[in-house]
Amino acid sequence: MEKYRILLTKVSFEALRHIRGSNCESVSSFLTYLMDGNWEKNGSAQFPVVVWKQISGERYLFSCKIKEELYAIWEVLWTVILASRLKISKYAEEGIVRDFSLHIILYSLGELPGQPDTLMHLGTEDFEKAGTIERRYLSFYDREPKDEVRYSEELYYLRRALIESVLNGEQRGLVLHMPEEQVAVLSAHRTLRGPILLSGEAGSGKTTVITHWLVMGELDKIEPQLFVTFSPRLTKQARIEFEQMLPIDHGPHQVRFFDIQRIASRSCQCRRTSITGPLKRDDS
Repeated sequence: MEKYRILLTKVSFEALRHIRGSNCESVSSFLTYLMDGNWEKNGSAQFPVVVWKQISGERYLFSCKIKEELYAIWEVLWTVILASRLKISKYAEEGIVRDFSLHIILYSLGELPGQPDTLMHLGTEDFEKAGTIERRYLSFYDREPKDEVRYSEELYYLRRALIESVLNGEQRGLVLHMPEEQVAVLSAHRTLRGPILLSGEAGSGKTTVITHWLVMGELDKIEPQLFVTFSPRLTKQARIEFEQMLPIDHGPHQVRFFDIQRIASRSCQCRRTSITGPLKRDDS
């Protein structure tokens, strides 16, 4: 069992999918090296690790030169063990009874943003080079286990078994990570039946929760499910994320994704009519 679980940002996920040639073997070996925790021991001759300290704060990041012009940047944070908490049989890890564990957030795979010997940039933050691995830079072991992740973008849980398939361009079996509050909502999945109301402001993660709900229903082989929303863009996004989370060996699924315009159009076609423009509200 790996010591660390890896969460990919969208940037690192897309970079991983576009690794080619001899770099694939090097990146695969490096990711296994990260998961096993061997990087904590002053790195290695093949994968030397550098520590970076936030100039205006207390964050520590780590980087490693995998090959020429190919660097990895990551941070170690406590967060919820998602698959085990939700008891998703296809992804749950045997023997796990803890709520939280240390995860590696892999921010980047590519050129090092900044000056490799002195300064590194990540988003709007600047980091200065602190040196090589020492015990004092592994302070995450001393922190209270709780959800420390900043949920500003999607994070994909990369299991060891998926490394090769992602490097080959496959996009299946990647579970979207979620904060503790959303996990609590989904934990009721196996007991709730019938209509439910899920409310929250824009960007609060309603679609992510519903997409996980659909995945769990699909894996539990319940009756066919239907996803409907007003936005064609959101419908497409939900379908892509749903299909990415399904196991690689999963066959055709029973979930249908529609936006309200398409449903209205199909309904009219069934009555041998057509829609010539956007649906308009009738206030008469």
